[in-house]
Parts: sequence; C-alpha cells; structure tokens
Amino acid sequence: MAVVQNGIPDYYDLGVEQPENGDDVEPYYDAEQEPSSSNDVEVLELPEFGGGDHDEPLFSPPLYIQRYCCVEKLIDDYNKPGTDEEFKSLVDIGCAELKFLLRAKNGRMFERIVGLDVDEFLVGSSCRRLQPMVFDMMNTRDRPLKVHLFVGDATVPDQRLVAVDVVTAIELIEHMETETHEALVQNVFGLMQPKLAIFTTPNVEYNPLFPGGSIEQRRHWDHRFEWTRAEFQTWANSVADRFPYTVLFSGAGEGPDGTLESHGYCSQIATFVRDAGAPRNCPDDVGVVHKLVQDYTYPWAPPKSLQEQLVDIVDAECYTLAKELQDIAESENRFNVEWFTFPVSELYATRWRLQDMLKPPNHLQPIRDALMLKNTDWRIYSQEKDEVSYRLIGPESDEPENDLGAQNLVDLPVENVAAWD
Repeated sequence: MAVVQNGIPDYYDLGVEQPENGDDVEPYYDAEQEPSSSNDVEVLELPEFGGGDHDEPLFSPPLYIQRYCCVEKLIDDYNKPGTDEEFKSLVDIGCAELKFLLRAKNGRMFERIVGLDVDEFLVGSSCRRLQPMVFDMMNTRDRPLKVHLFVGDATVPDQRLVAVDVVTAIELIEHMETETHEALVQNVFGLMQPKLAIFTTPNVEYNPLFPGGSIEQRRHWDHRFEWTRAEFQTWANSVADRFPYTVLFSGAGEGPDGTLESHGYCSQIATFVRDAGAPRNCPDDVGVVHKLVQDYTYPWAPPKSLQEQLVDIVDAECYTLAKELQDIAESENRFNVEWFTFPVSELYATRWRLQDMLKPPNHLQPIRDALMLKNTDWRIYSQEKDEVSYRLIGPESDEPENDLGAQNLVDLPVENVAAWD
C-alpha cells in the first residue's frame, strides 16, 4: 500500500512494484496466498468504496468512523483523570493502517500508544502517519507521548505490552481462527491485564439488511466466522467469568427504523472493565518477542501556570499596543517617538487574549503581577501610576553618521531624496 506524504507516495520496501499512476494500491498478495473462507461460505457483494470497508456507502457517517467514535466514547467514559484509574497507555491489537491510533494520537489522553499487527507490510507502509509533523513541533503537547509499532502475533505474550491501561481489538477476532481465541484471551486478560478492553466484531444478524444479503453470507473473504449477538455474548461472558472483569454490550451502525431489536447493530461491541481493586499480578518471565517496526517520541513541555502564560503574553501585547499608538502618532506627523505609555486598564481593554484569560473583577492584578516580575530596557511598569511604558525605537548610536544610507530619511535634504527617485 502506498502512503501519500505531501502528494508523493512512499512505498514500504518489500519488493512491491510502484503503480504507474502513483495512486494508492491495495495490499499485495499472491492469488495462491489468499486464505479461503472455511466451508466456502459466500461473501456479500457490497458496493465498492475505495479506501474503506466495503459496506461504508451504506452508512453516514461511515461505519468505521461510527465504530471509532463509540470506542473513543467508551474510553473517555471510563477514564478517571487524576486517580489510579486514569488511562495513560493504549494498545491497539490488529492496528492495520493505524487509523484508530492516529485518532488516539491526536487526543491528549495517552502518554504511550502501541500498535500491534501481524502484517508487517501494512504496518510498515502506514507508520509515517504517526510521525511527528511540523504542527506537533510548533504546538507541543503538555504531557509526553511515545508511539511504538510492533509486528507480531497477538496470541504471543510480550513483556512490553504487560500492564497497559487500555486494549482495543476493533474488528479483529473474526479474522482469527476460533482455535486461537483462547491464546488471545489468555494473553490479553491473563498477562496484559488492562483496566479496560474493548472488542468489536460484525453482527451476522444484520447481514440480511444489506442489499442482497443473507445470514449465510459473510462481509469479507478473510472472515473466519461472523457471530450472532448470542454467540458473541456467550464468548464475552465466558471471558468475564474466568477473569476479574465485568462485560457490557453495545454496538455501532444502527439499521433502518424498527430493526434494532430484531437485527441489532451492524457492529457489536463488548466492553470489559477490570474489577476495582483486582491486583495486577504480571509475571516477570515474559520475553521480548514482537518486532519493533517504528517508534516516535513527540515533543512536549509541562503546562505553564497562569502567571507564566501571562509573562509570555503581556510583553507581546504591550508591543502590539505600542505599535498601534505609534501608528496614531505618525498619522499626526509625530515621528521618532521612542516611548509610549498607557495604563494597565487600557492594555486589558484592547487585548482580547487577556480578556479571554482573565475575567472581572480581579482581572487587572494578575497583569500587574506579571509586569512587576521583571522590568526590561524596553518595558517599564510604574506601580505608583499603574502605567506601562514601552520603547519601540532603540537607543541612537554614539558613532557619527557618515553613511547617507544610515541617516533618517525624514532628515535628508530634499535634493538627496530627489536623487533617489
């Protein structure tokens, strides 16, 4: 698959030829390598939709967006900032093109984000989506963030994924043989032991609502199965019975009016919440197994106090107000005015950034405190008069002016000015 950066496709070097037209290509595999569905179950013929799930044209917003929003809301609902239950790390199993991780990265909740997928080509060709960009350099985060992308089997333990806060498996388990589910469950709930785990999978009962669909058909050639709501709930409840978790069920992608009770949601969701106070006994003998494809560290800085923010802002606002006063003076033919003086109340009254940060009745005192922290050669605060004096023109040089170009233009003789025309 090609990842387009600034209009230029970047191909993960696995021997895949670049398409002549430069467009994105589908993940490459030989026809012989394409896994066949068990029992040769018929696959739904749904409208083609480039770049997303085949069923996306039938939903607005697209179904995968609805799934992501549901998962994000669940994470936000169970997060408890400032407590031991605060979520700081996320592992997305079956991360594929990293679409969900990109959304998680753009938030400000997590300090560590991990993606795991068995397809090295897919992860490698998509990893630059998570690379820090110029925007991230200019708008630093207020908490650290590290992103790690691994290639490996989700059923195999790795010590780097132990004791994480949140695990997501979005439309994953239907791509795995049912015989591997037990190993996945043991790895996620027995070793990783997240505070919150969210699994989503297609609801086969919804398939008859697709054009030409039936419950005997599957939505994708790689789906090993598609469960009914009862089958999914049986599996999820069996997990919650063996591990200290409570499971709740929801869904994404509601069908036509009157079909929710009979057919359910298009995607069904199981949310596993770890029991409060349940100890996390993570073993120490877990090895390092998965291959690290890429990792990124985002720039960040601790959040500034209100006074620190004001110190940065006040000087800039004094400068802009002084420039406005200079423009007024020059419109009145008063040039070379060095100092401009104005009361603190006028500074607040004309600057929307200060008005946004500070509200009456005690809105002026923080500005005074910021001004009193430091007087400079160009800005002086008079506490007695409650005024700010700001200097726009620097001190004149003691050296004689011998160069015509160094003289002030307004002081030049008329003939010299005419000679420049």
